[in-house]
Formats: sequence, structure tokens, C-alpha cells
Amino acid sequence: MFIAIITLYLIANGWIFYSAWPLIRPLPPILKIAATVLFAAVVLLFPSLMFFRDELGSGRFGNFLYSASSVWLAITLYLTLLLIAAALLRLLGIIVPHSFGICCAITAVLLVYGYLNFSRPVVRDLKIEFADNTAAEGELRQLRIAAVSDIHLGHGIAKKRLEKYVSLINSRKPDLILICGDLVDSSVEPLYEDKMEEELGQLKARYGIYMVPGNHEYISGIEKCWAFIRQTPIVLLRDSVVTIEGMVNIAGRDDRSNRRRKSVEELMADTENRLPTIILDHQPADTEVESAVKEKAALALYGHTHKGQIWPFSLLTGAIYAHDYGYEKRGQTHIYVSSGLGLWGPPLRIGSRSEIAVIELTLRN
Repeated sequence: MFIAIITLYLIANGWIFYSAWPLIRPLPPILKIAATVLFAAVVLLFPSLMFFRDELGSGRFGNFLYSASSVWLAITLYLTLLLIAAALLRLLGIIVPHSFGICCAITAVLLVYGYLNFSRPVVRDLKIEFADNTAAEGELRQLRIAAVSDIHLGHGIAKKRLEKYVSLINSRKPDLILICGDLVDSSVEPLYEDKMEEELGQLKARYGIYMVPGNHEYISGIEKCWAFIRQTPIVLLRDSVVTIEGMVNIAGRDDRSNRRRKSVEELMADTENRLPTIILDHQPADTEVESAVKEKAALALYGHTHKGQIWPFSLLTGAIYAHDYGYEKRGQTHIYVSSGLGLWGPPLRIGSRSEIAVIELTLRN
């Protein structure tokens, strides 16, 4: 799969260079060579960093290289799509003067829009009510949950942005913080170097902070991630259950990367069955969501999809998952799939928004 993606990436960039060649060809030989070498270096930066991510180091230079390589992914995507559109117009006999420059300008506008969209996370407010069989008749209890996912700390989401995220979450004064995986991006090294455990230590919630692993915790090394998380107030749940003040169970699932993880049924068997149960999982695979509904979980929280993050990948996540984003109720189960607070790759959101979900949970007999 990785080889296929890199092959397509190189083919797309070959076509971009071919399309730009009429502008490069008239240049003096030294500038022509410089432009060619610079283009090749930018194109090869992303695949190179995939292999040497642990050696990249933190700090401004490392973060700049990572951001530059990932932004080039988005440039490749949109410039290729626009050049295809221009080629189709030519086949129809419609010649657009300066089409390459126009395609570059549209791509630049999309990048600016995507960055601004990513930089301003939104808060999704939900009100959900559960039956609480343990409460006295007429008794009402409330719990405010900040649900976040896919922060992807590392070179793309560095400490300065994490500070803003922590401030945003704390501003909602949550009773409980739940993280649906992918706290770490592709390596824990930049988290240690930037001492991000200090900022995560500023998260505040009366009943604690709980997290399940995502696929990126496994990509980064699950044991390394677990060791880092133990330095923070976050409790990592891997096929384990906790009960919050006799009000709700939180059943935290290990990621699907662990092929031997417990099923929803096995995990629910470990809960205090008189209390409503919140399933915390990373990937909203259809079979897993249906299992949560079948087992009558009160609330099921997921992440992973990023709602595609940048169009047209939203079409892909919609095709893979029956429910790839937002709120839905099936049977007795409330379901929420987050688009994520951080992101993977380019710091852009086109067709999606960075978000936290604040769930006002009411337990009523």
C-alpha cells in the first residue's frame, strides 16, 4: 500500500514538473538546474522523513521540514486535480491562457483557507440523557464530558499549539476528559524533547482523564507511548473498565492494531451492569459500532476518520464507514465520531473542522 501511494505521488509530481517545464525552459542554464534540483528535493522530502522520523529532532527546523513536506502533499493533490481539469478542458477545445499559473493560484487560496480553518477549532455542544437505575426516583445527576480525538502530537502539532488546545479544553470546565486515541503522531521523541508532558499535566477534570490507544500509538510504538503517558495525568485504558463515582462505566478498548484485543461483548461483561456504559474506541468500524449498539452501550465515542481532513478524502471515509462523523442514535446507544482536534500531515482542514465535543450528560431515574 505504501509503495503504491509513493508511486502515485511521484507520478503526480512528474506531471506537475512537466506542466511547469514551459516556464522553466527559457531560464538561464544555472537557474534551470537550480529549479530542477529544488523541485526534486522538495518532492523527495516527504518519503525521506517517513523513514527517518525519529532522527528528525524537535525544534523549529525539524518542525519546519515536517510541515513543508506535508504541505507539499496537499499541493500535489490539488495541483494535480486542477491540472487534470485543465487538460480535460483542452480536450474539449477550451484553451485557458496561463492555466498552470491559474492552477497554482487556486491551490494557494485553498491552502490559506485550509490553514485558517484548521487553526480555529470549534466546540460541538451535545446534550444527552441516560436512564440511571441506581438513582433515587426523581434524582438527577449531570456530568460534563470533553471528548477529543486525534491530537497527533509531534512535529506537526508542537507544544505551542498544544498549549492552546489545553486552554480550550480547560475553558469548558469538564468533569471528565475522554481521548479517543492518536494522542501521539508518529514518534514520541519530539514529545520528550519538547517536554509536552508538562503541558498535558495542566489538563483539569474532576473525575480524571482517560484515553484509549489509536493506530498511531502502535505506529509510534505502543510501549514507548505508554511510558510517556504514564508521566501525565492521563490514564490509558487498554481493554479495561473504570467506574466514575458510581455514575457511569468507561469501557476503554485497545486499538484494532492489537488483533487479540477483547471484543465489545467481552469488555461489557466486565462492567458494573447497573450503570450506563460509555464505550471509548478509536476506529468506528461498522461491526464494532453495531456490537456497541447490540450490547446497549449508552454512549460510544470514536475518532480516527478526521472526517477526511481534506477534500476529497471525506468521500473516502464516507465510503469506508457507515457513520464517519458526528452524532447519531441507534437503538439505546448514542454515537459520536469526532473529526479530531489535531491532524495528520498538512496543517489544513478543507471540508472538515478541528473540534472538541462537549457532552452535557444527564442521568435521570
